[in-house]
Amino acid sequence: MKQLWLKSLSIKISLAVIVVEAVAFAMLGLYYINRFSHEIDNRMDAQIRLPGILMNRQLLRYESVSNKEVMTEIVGEDFEDGVVIGTDQKVYYALHPDDIRKTRADIAWIQETSNASELKTTRVFRQTAKQDAFLICATPIVAYEGGEPVFVAFIKVNTKQSEAQKERIRNMFVFGSFLCIFVTSAAIIIFIRRAVVFPISTLQTNVEHVAQGNLEQTIDTRRGDELGALASSFAMMRDVIRNNIDDLRQAEERYRKIFENALEGIFQIAPDTGNVLRTNAAMAKILGFNSVEDLEERVTSLRSYLFSASAEWNSFIAHLQTHDHVFGLEIEGKRHDGTPFWGALSARAVCDTDGTTQYYEGFLADITETKARAKTLKEQEQAAKERELAEARRQFIAAVSKKTSDLAKISHVNISRMDDSMGYMEQASRTIAEKLQEIHDKAQNITSMITTITRVADQTNLLSLNAAIEAEKAGEYGRGFAVVAQEIRRLADQTAVATLDIEEMVQVMQAAVSAGVGEIEQFVQQVAQSSENIGRVSQQLTGIIEQVQQLMNEDRHDAPILT
Repeated sequence: MKQLWLKSLSIKISLAVIVVEAVAFAMLGLYYINRFSHEIDNRMDAQIRLPGILMNRQLLRYESVSNKEVMTEIVGEDFEDGVVIGTDQKVYYALHPDDIRKTRADIAWIQETSNASELKTTRVFRQTAKQDAFLICATPIVAYEGGEPVFVAFIKVNTKQSEAQKERIRNMFVFGSFLCIFVTSAAIIIFIRRAVVFPISTLQTNVEHVAQGNLEQTIDTRRGDELGALASSFAMMRDVIRNNIDDLRQAEERYRKIFENALEGIFQIAPDTGNVLRTNAAMAKILGFNSVEDLEERVTSLRSYLFSASAEWNSFIAHLQTHDHVFGLEIEGKRHDGTPFWGALSARAVCDTDGTTQYYEGFLADITETKARAKTLKEQEQAAKERELAEARRQFIAAVSKKTSDLAKISHVNISRMDDSMGYMEQASRTIAEKLQEIHDKAQNITSMITTITRVADQTNLLSLNAAIEAEKAGEYGRGFAVVAQEIRRLADQTAVATLDIEEMVQVMQAAVSAGVGEIEQFVQQVAQSSENIGRVSQQLTGIIEQVQQLMNEDRHDAPILT
């Protein structure tokens, strides 16, 4: 019941009206509340500036700040406090006598305002303390127009009255808005129920009668508004449904005649069991029965007549269940007397309005003669293709054989040349190996000579040492001989060093020559092996040439037989 109440059109429209009015009045109320609040704030701002203006015009005495009644009358609000401060930052006049002669720093409520010496124009400050709000006006007082300020008058008022006035304005707008929303919403809801909801309920009742099958139900179409147009549309729909039902009956009659007199076999089977529901005369004729009654009396399922295996029938039914249709499926079935036939089978799933399959309807065309003609034509085409293929094969083999023979001959010539080149390469490699071995032997001789030179250098060095000792013994007479001995020793040392360098170079050369000899010997072996492989390839190519020539000769003999 609660869900129906929430889905009611009148309730939805009423809620929409209330929401729209609430938003509209809220926006309007906020606008006017802000407007009146600004006017009150501007009035307060002007009134709190008035004492300073009067003091500058010499119309109000400075000591008036000590008279609360006068200041309250001027500012129009609760005068909270007031002081007049000189440029020396001292208080000269104040509401509270205790504040006189104090400095500006001693007055707590004016600490957030500008410095007296820096203030050039009147300024208004807002201040909050606990739940109260205050306005503070700071006005520079000049002795004459355009002069420097000699005093600064600070006026502090409590804005309680103004805030209360703003609150009264807000309450008035809120109450007025709720009252307007209630009155207008009630009027609109009553109008909607009488002009919209009741006619729609009547129309709904009439449409429900039509939906239940009463196509003679009268629908009131006399209204000239949208509901009248909607009622007219439902009346037209009722007439269209009635005409469609008549058309369906006529179409069913035509379909029945087509079903019974069709040249193709038509059948209907149950989707769950596959049992035959209905067939036509053409279907009975294709399957070899005398009449439809004879077929339906003897046959429960068409599976054994349309498919030779149960798996094919199951696949056919599964395809229908998945795709809802089968088109142009060629089958090999059998008639009632056991003779085979070929047929083209198409089928579709017939569903009701909610998508549930009612039955499968199939169409079967006898294509046995067409299949036989197609088979004969296919055999003729196959024979022609085989003759064309034999001729093409003969030409292809001849061309390939000739090309293969030519390539084999060219390859044989090139391989023979390669074999000769490999022989030359093998001979050259052996010659290089012999030369490297000869270099290695010469290097051995150089090593022997270096050993001899090293011994001579050692003996020379020893001889120079003995000469130096004898020269030392001879004293002054042996000084020249000592120089010669020293030079001989230096040359012997250089000879020894050079001999060592030569020995190292010879050893490096011997290692390189030995490695080169080994590599050349391996290369010679590889060249010899490659030469043997080339010889075998040459023999194989010779055999290929002979086989190709033999194949060409055989193909020439077989060609007349193939054609």
